[in-house]
This record gives sequence, C-alpha cells and structure tokens, in this order.
Amino acid sequence: MRSLSRPIGRKLLAVPLLAVTSAAILTAPAPAAVAQETIQCQDNVAVFYQKPNTALDIDRHEEPETGARSWTGRKGIGWAWNGRAVAGPDGLVYEITPEGKVNQFRRTSNGWENGGTAKLIKSDWNDPGYRSRVTVDSTGDFYVILSDNRLRWYRYDENTEEWSERTLSFNWGRFNMITAGGNGVLYTRTGNGDLYRHQYHAESQRWLERDNKVGHGGWQKFSSITSAGGDVLYAVDGNSGDMLWYRYLGNGEWAEGPKTVGSIPADWHMTAAPDSCEILNESLPEPVTVPLRDTAPNAIVEGTDGRLHHFYVDSYGRFVHGEQRNTDDITIIDFHLIPGEPSTNHPTAAVREDGTVTAAALGQDGVTRGSTFADGANNWPAATSMGGWTSSPTSFVRRHDGRLRAFVVDQQGCLWETDQHADGMKFMPWWLHGGCGGFAQAAPMIEQADSDAYRLTMRKSDGRYQTITNENGHWVSWRLLGDQRFDGRAATVLNGDRLHVFAKDSEGKVVFQIEGADGDFPGTWTEIPGLTATGAPAASVTGNGLVQVAARAADGYVYVTEQTNPGSNTYRDWQRLRDSRTGASYPSATDPVSTDRASGNVVFTYRDSDGAVYAFESITPQSGVSARSAANGSDRTGYSGGPVSKPDF
Repeated sequence: MRSLSRPIGRKLLAVPLLAVTSAAILTAPAPAAVAQETIQCQDNVAVFYQKPNTALDIDRHEEPETGARSWTGRKGIGWAWNGRAVAGPDGLVYEITPEGKVNQFRRTSNGWENGGTAKLIKSDWNDPGYRSRVTVDSTGDFYVILSDNRLRWYRYDENTEEWSERTLSFNWGRFNMITAGGNGVLYTRTGNGDLYRHQYHAESQRWLERDNKVGHGGWQKFSSITSAGGDVLYAVDGNSGDMLWYRYLGNGEWAEGPKTVGSIPADWHMTAAPDSCEILNESLPEPVTVPLRDTAPNAIVEGTDGRLHHFYVDSYGRFVHGEQRNTDDITIIDFHLIPGEPSTNHPTAAVREDGTVTAAALGQDGVTRGSTFADGANNWPAATSMGGWTSSPTSFVRRHDGRLRAFVVDQQGCLWETDQHADGMKFMPWWLHGGCGGFAQAAPMIEQADSDAYRLTMRKSDGRYQTITNENGHWVSWRLLGDQRFDGRAATVLNGDRLHVFAKDSEGKVVFQIEGADGDFPGTWTEIPGLTATGAPAASVTGNGLVQVAARAADGYVYVTEQTNPGSNTYRDWQRLRDSRTGASYPSATDPVSTDRASGNVVFTYRDSDGAVYAFESITPQSGVSARSAANGSDRTGYSGGPVSKPDF
C-alpha cells in the first residue's frame, strides 16, 4: 500500500437554516482534531473496458494518487459481456443483463475465480436504470437511478445471500450519470454538464453531503466516467478518446490537472475497482451506545377516532403502546408491545390523516426505529431502522401533505431532519438541517399551528432556548429567548398564534415566556410561584383558551395549574392531581406529558416507579352559565382519571 498526504480539503460548511432547500449544499462537520487527510491506494487500479463487440479488457493504472501515465498493459479477459459491466470492491465485477439478471464474478491477480463461472445474485433488475445509471461504491453497496427518477440503494449480504434496499431520493432524474468515488461518495452529472458530489452513510442513514456542485459545466463531453475511490476520477473524452485523471480535494478544489493518462475509443464503457484508493482519517459518523432510561416521559397522542395512544419504554427496554379501549373512560387501556431492538428514553408519535399512528423510539444502539399502526389493527409490525446513530431521541411533526417529518440532534449538536417516503411509511435518509447550531442533545419541542406551519423550540448547548417557525415549507430566522440558562427540556404550547414556552430553572421554579404580537419574546422569564419542581413541565391549552401546566414537585407528586383567564400572565395556585374515584394521589417517577383533545379537554399522563401509567383529563364547563364562569376565571378546572389498567406482559 502506498500513501500520499495532503492538507485537509473538506471543511464545515455553515448554512443558515432559512437558506436550506432540497437543492442546497449540505456538509456534515469534520472533527477539529483531524488535521490532515491522507489518500492511500493499492499498488494499482484495475480498470475494465467493455467494448461494443461484447469483449472485456483489463488494464491497471499504477499511479492513481498522482495521475502519472503508467499502466501494466491492457489485455483481453472475456467475451459475451452483453449486459452492463460494473466493478465492485475486492475484485468483484458484476454484469447486469438486459433480462434483469445480476451476475457476479471475481477477478484475482491470477485470473477469474471459479474459472469465470458467474454467480446469479438477482434476477429482477429490469428497469433501464440498472444498466445505464448504476454504480457500486468501495463498500460494495449499489446505487441506481431508476427511470422513475428515484435513487435506490442496495446491499447484498454474501453470507445470507439476501438483499437490503432503500429509496434515498425521488428527484434524481436530472442526473444522466452516476459513479461512486468512495464510501458512499457519489458523483453525478446533469444534462448541462455540471458535476455534483454527494455522500451517503448507509449505517447511520445520513446524507453527509448532498448536491454539492464541484464541476461547473463541461462534464457533458465525457462518454464514460468512473472512479478508483478516494475521489479519484477517470473520464473519457467523447470526441478525442483521451482518458483524463482528476482528483477532488474538497472545498471546491481539485488537484493539479486534469492529466491525460491514456486513450480508448469513445464508445468503450469503462469501470474501475472502487476500493483501489481511500481517504484515511475520513470523518464519518460513529456508532453510540445509549443506556436504558426507563423513567423517561411517555408520549401521548389522540387518534382520529378520539381514542388516546400512550407510548413509553419500560424497565426491560421494551417499546410499549397503550390504546384507549373506548372514548368513555381514559383509564381503560389495552397494551401492546412494539417488536424491535431494546429501546430507551422517551418515544415520539404522530397521527396521519388516514388514522394510522406512527411511533418511534431511540434504540440503545443509537438507532431510531419506527413502526406504523393501522387503524383497526391488532398488532404492531416490528419497528424498522431509521438510522441516526444519536444519543438523543427524535420528534415528529405532520407535514402539509400528511406525511411525517422527524428531527433529531446528534452528539456534535447538529440538527438533522428526515421525511417519510412519498409512496409509503418508511423514512428517507437524514440530512443536516442548516449546519450545526450548537444544540443540546435533547428532542426538539414541536407545536403545530396548522397543516402549513409549525414551531421548533430547542435548547442550545449553553442552556439558552430558541425557537424557529416553518411556514409553507420555508424557515424563518431563529429567535433567542433571552440569556438565562437551563438544563432541562422545555414545554411549549400554541394558544392562538402565540407560542408559550415553559421551563424549570436551576432553583426548581417553573417559569415561562409568551410570544408577542410582533413575533418577539420579552427575553425575561416569569415565575409561576408556589412549586419547587424536579423535572420538566408539561403544557397544553383547553378549548376555552386556558393554558394548563403540570410539573413533578419535590415531594414526587404531580401538580397542575392554569391561567386565571385566557391570555393572562397570572396562574392559579398549584393543585395535586388526585384519583377522581378515590381522592388518592400517586407519586410519579417520570415527568408528566400532556396533549390537548379535539373535545377541548387536556390530558396529563405519567408513570410511577413500578411502571404503572396514570392519566387525568380536564373537566371544563362547556355550556351555559358554567362556561361563562370558566371563561372569566371564576371556576377552576377539575380532573377525572387516575391509574389505568395494567399490561398483562
């Protein structure tokens, strides 16, 4: 192995969140400790040439690092290659036939393995994209742009002989060429000759780089483009037949060149072994291990049929779903297990317009996994990987088109985003949303005003809170909520078009800010006196416009309060939640969470140290004199509920 050092080329590209679009350049950050990148190549690069007469030749380039013109000598190695030849790592060469068969061969230094007998590994690749816009990266993963413009990822397991596959994008029809330049590194070309670089990390399911234009026109002249890995490209001029060598250094810079390293007829197809060169010290996501946190809060949502759905992770790391049996009693719950890997922390859940419920939980391996429960179903399908590799959980919001969007923060404080497929329930790869804003590793709080607008509230790594609004798919700039520092999660609620933000300060006081008519916050926090809290509060708004707040106090019990009047900055005295049937109170081991219902009521829920679930629903007068009394503050909201039925597992 030979290596050649060079200064680091890829730098953190900070993009303001409001400037991010689906066509923006997104680059994940590199650790500051990495001072140098090194390209390391094998002794030579195997380059295969497929001729129009179905012959297959091989030559080996001996200077892929520098682009010097040095070859071992071309020779014929096969005939009747009627399909598309695609080189893979470790000597693998694939033939994708017009009939959709994928034949696997292996070329060693001594010739073809098994005497050149092919191994059939797939037989249904009939789309034209499999033979024209297909590539294999240095890890052996396939990337294909299909005729319906989807970018598809495939992985073949040599041991199990099974395939994994994902849709990575739906709008890649603008590219007429694709070639892999490293571990998940993809180079694509548009019809006008622009060259783009992307990098997908399959294990974490992240786009580390996306739609980065590295060549501004001129690349349409090449009839064939391939890569040795390590961002080394070979391109054949369609007019002269000259084979040119390029090496991308990052940050929009290329190595000195291009250099002419040979020539072949322009109608030959060229494919190089993609693992011949690699970038050492390359910044890639790292797997994480997350400890079990079985006292994390629940998640709760109301289905389209008016029934409540509870979600939590129990002391065994199981992902639990509790479904309200009927709308008459919130304490009668049927519990289900969502099959999957051991989970941790608090889940997230959302309801789609068709009544299906999607829930996700963070795995103890840092992988977020989600599952969808169809209306009327009896059991949950196994949770499937959404990737991530984060130590903090995700949050869902429903988009204007009914699909879900998820947000998560990684270990570097970067905010990532993903959307559900347009044609199904699975999720797309994560992409970096506007660079790294130094966020704390906690799930974002999201409030949805309507189908076209929602608000994110996040804590920065220095403890300050900030919010941002998405309206009709466009982001408005961040707004900081003053300089006071916090160490916990906020609670947020939209009352009309005003965002209310609640938090617990360092002394255990529950404090809040309310957005002004101009969209700004006062910057100072107002205390709701009378309680020393030990965890994050919860907040929701009733149909009468009263904001209700709950928090776990130092005595272990959950207390609630509410505004004295809609829009007021004053709150009533805190009262302890009590069983409406017995008058008993029950201590909590988790912070409470809440949801507002279509009926106008609010529900609070928590779990005790044994994992038992408790649910309480507000009882607000809704008609006549009582309703007027509630609106002017003379009546206080009551609550029904208590411990719910227990799981039988």
